[in-house]
Amino acid sequence: MAKFPLILWLLLLAGCSFRSSLPHYPLSLQECPKSHGEGRERGIYPVELPDYFIDDRFPYREGEKFGYLPRRFARSLEDFATHCALNYLGGCLYPWECDRQPKERVRIEIEEFYYDKGRKVVILIARVNGREYRIEEKVEEDPLQGALRAYRRLLHQIGR
Repeated sequence: MAKFPLILWLLLLAGCSFRSSLPHYPLSLQECPKSHGEGRERGIYPVELPDYFIDDRFPYREGEKFGYLPRRFARSLEDFATHCALNYLGGCLYPWECDRQPKERVRIEIEEFYYDKGRKVVILIARVNGREYRIEEKVEEDPLQGALRAYRRLLHQIGR
């Protein structure tokens, strides 16, 4: 009978340690900019990312070296970027969630998106419906927040 409280106590400790070891994602959909779009009149394709986005960490470049920042960025950057675009630009996820043919379709293809450690800037190069956008966001402290600011700037330029 004395083993039961000991086992219960060990299970409690194991649960607490497991919970604290889960990855922390600093970005959530609440950090996406608010909608300035025209309701459901836009169809937005899922955002396309470069092939080097292989996990939930943000890439960096230091000279010729390419790596990943140790902190987590977003569970799925592709989903995060797509939902932020939907939230800011307004519209529906094309073609799956659109009830009817939208007046405008938006395809966001991110060609480059990384933190340049040497220059302390986030580089974002994207093609939206064939038009190229180039954004450089200066980073004072946190490269992940700089990446979010750069993406917000891109959405703002698209939404004009």
